[in-house]
Amino acid sequence: MGVTSVPGRPGGCVITQQGYLPHDDAVLQAVSTGTVAYGVYFNPKGGTFGCLVRDGDVTGHEELGLSARATDPGACWHFRFWQRGRGFPYGANALAYACAAAGMTITDGRHAVDPRAVRRWVPLPVHLQR
Repeated sequence: MGVTSVPGRPGGCVITQQGYLPHDDAVLQAVSTGTVAYGVYFNPKGGTFGCLVRDGDVTGHEELGLSARATDPGACWHFRFWQRGRGFPYGANALAYACAAAGMTITDGRHAVDPRAVRRWVPLPVHLQR
């Protein structure tokens, strides 16, 4: 799993990478001990899915990016999930939502989305590797 830090107010952590593991309950439960973890899975077959875990307790699974309805929580409106098109980076609002759900405030997210940025690789425990 790749690990990087971003400037801002610390909170929990957000996990995203290729594959479904960021959405796996066991992985999120393991990394959320004593903190909050939000996993984001960009499914190549369609849909973006999130999972919030607080101190090992799964508090919810959700599909992100759906058009907002009047009855939806304020976060759906705040992060403008319906916004698409040129000039709006793919998945940026889902990542911003995940950071907010994990209690993080990011002041500059460019480092997090730069594929050339220096990262530390941390192996998952054997029982969590798939």
